[in-house]
Parts: sequence; structure tokens; C-alpha cells
Amino acid sequence: MSGARREEDAEARGHVTVSPRASCTGTALVAAGLLTQRPHRAAAVRSLALNIRKATSVVQPFKKAFAKLTNLYDLALVSDTVELFEALLVTPPHLRILRVGGRNYPACFHDILTAHSRIDDLSIEFVCNISSAKGSKTQRTRLLSDGALLPSIKTLSLSAGTFSPTLVRYSYPITSLELLKPSHEDTTYALRLFSQTLVSFSILKLITSDCPSRCFWPTWALHCVRLPKLRILEMHHQWGSDLQLDGGEFDYPDVDAMEVPGLGKSCPELETIIWAVEHGVPENLYEDWSEGDAPIQHYVRTLVDALPSFARLAVFDPEEATTTSDGLFYGDIWTRDNMDSDEPENDVIDAPRWKKEACAAAGSRRKSERVGNRRLRHA
Repeated sequence: MSGARREEDAEARGHVTVSPRASCTGTALVAAGLLTQRPHRAAAVRSLALNIRKATSVVQPFKKAFAKLTNLYDLALVSDTVELFEALLVTPPHLRILRVGGRNYPACFHDILTAHSRIDDLSIEFVCNISSAKGSKTQRTRLLSDGALLPSIKTLSLSAGTFSPTLVRYSYPITSLELLKPSHEDTTYALRLFSQTLVSFSILKLITSDCPSRCFWPTWALHCVRLPKLRILEMHHQWGSDLQLDGGEFDYPDVDAMEVPGLGKSCPELETIIWAVEHGVPENLYEDWSEGDAPIQHYVRTLVDALPSFARLAVFDPEEATTTSDGLFYGDIWTRDNMDSDEPENDVIDAPRWKKEACAAAGSRRKSERVGNRRLRHA
């Protein structure tokens, strides 16, 4: 099937994807041409994914095409050509999901967010630009500090290694937060910024030989932050290059370091912890589990004792776990009922469903609290 035919069929289904292959620019031009020349197809597009690192030659065609995407609500745009992002300024303001990234932060990004006030799910993977001026570092990336921006935002994902959470200076009403490879300081900053609204927190944590042994345990990421509405914690571990190459040492699993002081009071609603461990870790984590003395069993008991709302700890190795047809992992699910068992339940780790249920429960509680407050005022 020709590239033009594939793009045409994709548009008819409401989804277009352009990825960085050898004919990337040509494919992008075909897609832009179809969208521009056939307005009925442009109006049918609901979801669009573009990954074009060098896009200078397609900027103008896509500006024309984006203006015709009257029903686009889900856009993923990754490019090192900042001018391509200007196309979002002429895109009809119906975007709900926006995922953006590239090596250069576009100066128009603040204006893009202003133009698309319906965005409720935002992912940023731009490289933060820092230049040196007279011996001091100057941050050229505009801070997200305007409370009028993103009035509908609920979900935020940041590639913290390149776009630090400290660039966000306003406590937007985030209920779901994802941080990729944040520093310890970035993690604490982001949690405190969104502490009053956060329901779900996901983190890809880079473990290096510089990390204290307590970093191994997922709940230590929440240390010293009060998160009254947090219900879901999802932790993915990634060993740093020093550990992968045996160039450093990391003390794990340190059973004496697993307990987080005051966790139950700071996170009273925390019910689900999802833990994707680094390949090879389960061998140590489950040592002596048939005798009820494995580190993982000690951790489950610690969570049960500390967290009044604890429901489950789901543990899996992404490299070894079986997956479902839709990409969900199977793993060990520890609960209050099986914490003393030598056979945890092995089942699907349905993180999307658990997060959806957690956000719905938190929303219902907020609604009940508002109704109760109104009744008190009128009493």
C-alpha cells in the first residue's frame, strides 16, 4: 500500500501518525497535503501523532493543515524545529490531550497553552534551554506561573531530567502527575506544589550508587510531604549506568530503611502501590519468602501497619512479566488478606482502571464535601 493511501485510510479512521522513518519528510508532506486539500478528511481527524525531528520544509504545509483540524482533541508533536509548534496557534481550540517534546523549547509555548484552554492532559518533554551570561546561568525557558493558564488541567507528565518541575510555579489543579527521572529535590518540589489535589503519582526513578538505600522502597518518594488525597503511587525503577556496568554499588533491599516515619498521617488515603522493579531484583526481594521472611513480605506488613487505607501492593518485572493483549502486565498482588502468605495473587496489574477508580472516588468525595459545606452555611 502506498504512503499516500495509508495516510488517507488513517485519516478516514480519525487518526494520523507520522514517525521518523527514512521517508519521514515525504510522508509528512503527503499527510499535510491530504488534510489541506480535503477539508472533510481534516474534519474527521480526532487524533494526530507527529514525530519529525527536522521539519523545516514542512512547517508551512502543516500550518495550513492544522487550521483545518476542527475536531482534533489529541495531539502528540515531537520536533527539534521550534517553528513547527507555531502551527498550534492556528489550530482550532478543541485540544484536550497534548504531548510535546524536542531539543528546543519553543518561545510560543506559553501562547499555545493560552490558546488551548481545554487541555486536561499535558505531557512536556522539551529540553530546558540554559545559556551562560557573564559567568552566570540564565534560564531562557518561560516559567509556567500564570494561574489563568490550563484551567482544565488534570494530568501532567514531565520529563524531569530535561524539563524540571521547578519551571512550574503555580499549583494547577493536577490530580495525576508523572515524573520521568526527577532528582530527589524535583520530586519533593512537585509533590508539595500539587499536594492539595494530587490523587495519582507515577515516577520513573533513576537509581544510582549515589542514592541512599531507602530510595529502593517506593514510599520513600513521598517522605516529608503531606498528600491528603493521594490514592495511587506508581514507581518504576531504572538502574543507572554505573550500576548496570558494575561501576558502583547500591545497598538493597535494606529492610531497616523501608519504614517511612509518619506515612499514614501524611498519606491517609494511599491505597494502591504499583512497583515495577529492575530486572534481576526479585531474586533478592523474594529471598526466603517461603518462610515468610522475605524483604517483600516485611514491606507489605510495614505498609499494612502504616497505611489505614492500604488495599494492594502490585510488584512486577517488566522484562520478565507476561502481558495481556492490550499491554497490561501480570504481577504479584499483595493485600491485607495475603500478606502472611507464601503465595501472593498473580493477576493483571490494571493500573489504568485503578487510577480511574481512584480519581472517581476522590471526585465523589470532593462533591460530597462541597454539598456538606453548603448545608452548613445555610443551617
